Amino acid sequence: INYRNMHSKKQKKCVIIVLGETQVGKTSFINRFNTGSFERDTLTTIGLDFVVKEMTLEDGTKVKVKIFDTAGQERFRNLTKNVYQKADGAILMYSETDEDSFNKIDGWLTKLGENAPENVITFLVANKCDSLERTVTKQRGVELSRTKKLKFYESSAKQNINVNKENKNYSDDNGI
Repeated sequence: INYRNMHSKKQKKCVIIVLGETQVGKTSFINRFNTGSFERDTLTTIGLDFVVKEMTLEDGTKVKVKIFDTAGQERFRNLTKNVYQKADGAILMYSETDEDSFNKIDGWLTKLGENAPENVITFLVANKCDSLERTVTKQRGVELSRTKKLKFYESSAKQNINVNKENKNYSDDNGI
């Protein structure tokens, strides 16, 4: 992984890119992680957006995490190529209420493989696990993650379920 300033004792940095179809909850997930709050009505991301959050890990290490929120619409996908190349970690997100978003994870994984560093740490996140309108079972997500060798989590930005888990585990797994 291409860490910037990883040998510095002061502060370490990492870049995480969040990928997935439109309306799977990427922006809500990032907002919950960044501010701790949930907004029911968020605007659709146009192109690319990002947040920066400074975190202090249990061992006292300070990490500056830059999380890129990508637009899920096809017309904006070429805007993110440069960001892929800088990614230390990636979250592939689908909504458990949207079969199509689950079926398109392979396409996102292919695009990630074509553009990101070879050793980017990748998580598969099933968002909206709190919904009663699920069409994609947890088991299908687990099976896909095993097949593709990805770390899997269910999450809910709305209920704050496992929103920080992916980011904490990324830091723990990589010694930052």
